[in-house]
Parts: sequence; structure tokens; C-alpha cells
Amino acid sequence: MNKQQPWWKEPTRKQWAAFSAAWVGWVLDAFDFTIYIVVAHEIMKEFDVPAVAVHGSLTLTLLVRLAGGSIAGWMADRWGRRLPLMLSLLWFAAFDAAIFFAPTFTWIIVFRTLFGFGMGAEWTAGTALAMESFPPRGRKFASGLLQAGWPVGFLLAAATAYFVVPAWGWRAMFLIAAVPALLVIPIRMFVPDEHAHGETKEVSKGAVRDLLVPSVLKMIVLGSLVMTLGFIVYYGMATPFVGLNLAAGATAESRALTERDRWLASRIGPVMRERGMLFVGLDVIGGYVTEINVTSPTGIREIEAKHGHDVGGMLIDAVLAKLAGR
Repeated sequence: MNKQQPWWKEPTRKQWAAFSAAWVGWVLDAFDFTIYIVVAHEIMKEFDVPAVAVHGSLTLTLLVRLAGGSIAGWMADRWGRRLPLMLSLLWFAAFDAAIFFAPTFTWIIVFRTLFGFGMGAEWTAGTALAMESFPPRGRKFASGLLQAGWPVGFLLAAATAYFVVPAWGWRAMFLIAAVPALLVIPIRMFVPDEHAHGETKEVSKGAVRDLLVPSVLKMIVLGSLVMTLGFIVYYGMATPFVGLNLAAGATAESRALTERDRWLASRIGPVMRERGMLFVGLDVIGGYVTEINVTSPTGIREIEAKHGHDVGGMLIDAVLAKLAGR
């Protein structure tokens, strides 16, 4: 009996190259999007704008993704997946980098809105290139790997901000945002595009008519519903990371732990460590835990300022130690 080879051995080098290009593009897309979140507090202070303005600009960025994705899909069907992927990388890198020169918050909104167009285009072209490059059996695994590139980009943005912002200010982060444009070079040289020059095997009846097929329309509606709920949860958890909740009127204050606080930490801490967590915040109200925050513990800067603890440095050291121990 012939033993079936693992799914990751089926793709050829060219197929892996195409998938890798899409994956790195998504990581850099996440990096460029997230740097705005991690420096939002500094932007609000410099331009004296409320948190609602920053939330609004994030919403505009995400809304324009729809237009970018639609245009990229149209281009991908006519000229292949690689061309819109390269153009989207150049687009969102250019407009995010332009924020370095923004004289007012209005210009930041304009640049971030235009950035959203390229962000949506990158996901559409990159996903199509990655999934179509993979053999059918491995696509379900590849789709998960592709989406997993987003938290990698988020982590890179947070780590970069930790070192860059104190030394060179928040604007320097947006110069670094131009880095994704360099990815165009290896994509152009090493990534094949089997769908270029109209080399498609299936004949479409038209983009809109294809989407209105009952079986396709049903999946679009269900998929859109799932993504909508996912966005509500994700951005509800991610935006407090930058202190948008603090900027809206709340304040952070460092206080000594009570005996109850220490007891709660002693019970919850070991469980979190067993699950691989390195940095967790406990929200305690009235002596009871109301939230275990694994994505956005707040008040870190206040603790560092009052007690001299380098919490950010301790976290980076812990991550590096964990990686070195593997």
C-alpha cells in the first residue's frame, strides 16, 4: 500500500515561492496597518485630537479595503495575480510612508484612507495567488498559515515601536512602513504567475453573475457574517492596546497589590504559563477577576515611570529566551 506523502511536500518550489510571497505580503500589510494603532496615542497628543477621530480614521481605512479588493480582483482576472499584488504593496507602502510628512491630522486621515485601498488589494491578490498556487489537498492548511501572518505583523509592529518611538519619535515608524515596497523585487524575479496573460482554464460569465450563483452567494453571505463578527471582536480587543481607552478620558494609576490581588495571580499565573502565555493582564473589580487580558494589558508606561521597571524589556527578553530554548 502506497503511503500518502505529507501535504507540505506536495507543492513545488515555485508553488511555495508564490505562497511565501503572499504570506510575507500579508505580514507586511499587518505591520503597516498596526503601526498606526501602536503610535495612535502619540498622534492624538501631537495634533490634539480625540480618540473618536482615531477610531473614525481606522474605520475609513477598513471601509476602503472593499474598493481595493474589488479593483484588485478585477485586475487579477485580466492580468494575473502577481501584478495587482506588486502594485498593492507599492501603494500601501507609499501612502503609509507619506504620513511621516503629514502636517495636520487631516492629511493623516487622507493618507490612511488611501492606504486602506492598497491594503484590501493586497489581501485579494495575495490570497488568490497563494490558494491557487497550492495543490487542492493542502489549501485548507495553507489558508490557515496565510491568515496567521497577521499576528506576526502585529508583533513586529509592536516590537519595532518599542525601540524606534522612544529614540526617533512616532513619525519614524511610517518611514519604516516603506519597507514592504522592496518585496516587489523578489516577487517580480522569482514568483511565477500561471494566470498571467489570460491563461485561465475556466471561462467566467462575468464577475457579478458569477457571484450571484446561489451556492456562491450563500457562501459569500455566511463568510461575510463570520468576518464581521471577527472584526468586531478583534478590533474591540486590539484598539485598547494603544491606550485609546485611556485617551478617551480614563487614567492609569500604579498601586500596590493587595493580598487578594496576589492570591488571584498565584492561582491564574501557573495556568497561563502552562498555556504558553508570557504577558497577561488581570482586570480585577471588587476583588474579582472580570477579564483575563492576553492581548492588551494597559498601564505599562505608568508602572515603568513610577517604579523604574523595564516591563517592555522584560517581555522582549522572555520572548527571546523562549525562542532560544526551542
